[in-house]
Amino acid sequence: MNKNLEKHEKTVYRFSLTIAIISSIIILVLIAGQTYVRWYINQTFTFLGGYELEALTISVFALLIGLANAYKPKN
Repeated sequence: MNKNLEKHEKTVYRFSLTIAIISSIIILVLIAGQTYVRWYINQTFTFLGGYELEALTISVFALLIGLANAYKPKN
């Protein structure tokens, strides 16, 4: 296999893994913030109404998992 292609695959894999970790942290902070506000300030508060936060979370992680699997290093 071409060395440049291997380097590209490893870079994309590391990038997608890093973004997945950062996204996980951001999602957890958003959920914790929304929980805090709903618990202490306003029970009807949401960052995103309805099920948008859950849908956004699932779609982002599905996309990142697909990207990570597509460019997973072979060795």
